[in-house]
Amino acid sequence: MVVFLDSQLDQPRFANNHPQWQQVLYTSGVNNKETNQALVEDCLYWVEKALPPKRKYRNWKQS
Repeated sequence: MVVFLDSQLDQPRFANNHPQWQQVLYTSGVNNKETNQALVEDCLYWVEKALPPKRKYRNWKQS
């Protein structure tokens, strides 16, 4: 998932926080307010910069 999200941006933002994303997606969340805020900001940035998705996904199948 993070590879696809990063493939739509000029600079990666999601791969660096992969452990936190795994925790948020599959548990009750991260117990750190600053980390939660950073993840929300990454989502907002992605929606603003990456939509609509590019037809060619740059390197998203790598990982």
